[in-house]
Amino acid sequence: MNCEDLLRLLVDYVAGELRVEHRHTVEVHMAGCERCRVVVQTYTHTVRLARQLPRCGPLPPEVEARLRRALEPVLNPPPPA
Repeated sequence: MNCEDLLRLLVDYVAGELRVEHRHTVEVHMAGCERCRVVVQTYTHTVRLARQLPRCGPLPPEVEARLRRALEPVLNPPPPA
Protein backbone atom coordinates (compact mmCIF):
# COMPACT_ATOMS: atom_id res chain seq x y z
CA MET A 1 0.00 0.00 0.00
CA ASN A 2 1.16 3.53 -0.71
CA CYS A 3 -0.17 6.94 0.34
CA GLU A 4 -2.38 7.24 -2.74
CA ASP A 5 -4.01 3.87 -1.98
CA LEU A 6 -4.66 4.97 1.60
CA LEU A 7 -6.36 8.16 0.41
CA ARG A 8 -8.72 6.12 -1.78
CA LEU A 9 -9.72 4.07 1.28
CA LEU A 10 -9.78 6.92 3.78
CA VAL A 11 -13.53 7.54 3.96
CA ASP A 12 -14.37 3.86 4.33
CA TYR A 13 -11.55 3.35 6.85
CA VAL A 14 -12.73 6.15 9.11
CA ALA A 15 -16.34 4.97 8.78
CA GLY A 16 -15.28 1.46 9.83
CA GLU A 17 -16.56 -0.01 6.58
CA LEU A 18 -13.39 -1.72 5.30
CA ARG A 19 -12.96 -5.47 5.31
CA VAL A 20 -10.57 -6.66 8.02
CA GLU A 21 -7.71 -7.35 5.60
CA HIS A 22 -7.94 -3.88 4.03
CA ARG A 23 -8.18 -2.27 7.47
CA HIS A 24 -5.04 -4.13 8.54
CA THR A 25 -3.20 -3.03 5.39
CA VAL A 26 -4.11 0.61 6.06
CA GLU A 27 -2.94 0.32 9.67
CA VAL A 28 0.36 -1.29 8.66
CA HIS A 29 0.96 1.54 6.21
CA MET A 30 0.11 4.18 8.82
CA ALA A 31 2.53 2.58 11.28
CA GLY A 32 5.34 3.47 8.92
CA CYS A 33 4.00 6.71 7.43
CA GLU A 34 3.63 9.71 9.68
CA ARG A 35 2.10 11.80 6.91
CA CYS A 36 -0.76 9.34 6.44
CA ARG A 37 -1.25 9.06 10.22
CA VAL A 38 -1.70 12.82 10.35
CA VAL A 39 -4.12 12.75 7.40
CA VAL A 40 -6.24 10.04 9.05
CA GLN A 41 -6.19 11.78 12.43
CA THR A 42 -7.11 15.12 10.89
CA TYR A 43 -9.92 13.65 8.78
CA THR A 44 -11.27 11.69 11.77
CA HIS A 45 -11.25 14.84 13.89
CA THR A 46 -12.99 16.81 11.14
CA VAL A 47 -15.73 14.18 10.83
CA ARG A 48 -16.28 14.21 14.60
CA LEU A 49 -16.56 18.00 14.63
CA ALA A 50 -18.92 18.04 11.66
CA ARG A 51 -21.20 15.51 13.35
CA GLN A 52 -21.48 17.81 16.35
CA LEU A 53 -22.77 20.71 14.27
CA PRO A 54 -26.47 21.44 14.57
CA ARG A 55 -28.63 20.32 11.68
CA CYS A 56 -29.85 23.14 9.53
CA GLY A 57 -33.13 23.46 7.72
CA PRO A 58 -33.54 23.45 3.97
CA LEU A 59 -31.68 26.03 1.95
CA PRO A 60 -33.63 28.93 0.51
CA PRO A 61 -34.57 27.96 -3.07
CA GLU A 62 -32.39 30.63 -4.68
CA VAL A 63 -29.33 29.50 -2.69
CA GLU A 64 -29.95 25.85 -3.60
CA ALA A 65 -30.31 26.74 -7.28
CA ARG A 66 -27.08 28.76 -7.24
CA LEU A 67 -25.22 25.95 -5.47
CA ARG A 68 -26.49 23.34 -7.93
CA ARG A 69 -25.38 25.51 -10.88
CA ALA A 70 -21.93 25.92 -9.34
CA LEU A 71 -21.53 22.18 -8.71
CA GLU A 72 -22.92 20.97 -12.04
CA PRO A 73 -19.61 21.14 -13.97
CA VAL A 74 -17.82 19.26 -11.20
CA LEU A 75 -20.43 16.56 -10.67
CA ASN A 76 -21.30 16.10 -14.35
CA PRO A 77 -18.29 17.12 -16.42
CA PRO A 78 -18.73 17.22 -20.19
CA PRO A 79 -17.31 14.20 -22.05
CA PRO A 80 -13.79 14.66 -23.38
CA ALA A 81 -13.62 15.98 -26.93
